[in-house]
Amino acid sequence: KIIDPGDMPSFPGGQLALYKFIEENLRYPDVDAEGKVFVQFFIEPTGVVTGTTVVRGVHEQLDKEAVRLVNTFPKWVPSKHVASPGRVLFTLPITFQR
Repeated sequence: KIIDPGDMPSFPGGQLALYKFIEENLRYPDVDAEGKVFVQFFIEPTGVVTGTTVVRGVHEQLDKEAVRLVNTFPKWVPSKHVASPGRVLFTLPITFQR
């Protein structure tokens, strides 16, 4: 079954709020590296973020910071897919750029 995007969990306040949260809470480690760290995580039926892992890293310190940041996300608005409100896997690129 194809899931309607309206059935997907969402960050409280929407995508712009997610970008603002990242911008305000990202701590750039003191390393000479830049790039995008791709992080995967699950949104549980309760809206809680779990299972955060790096699927494509840049530098050990940047990877750790990306995981730390995702693990500080507030509860998401859970999926509206009432028939089977399972967990949903997300992949999110986090850009480190000076």
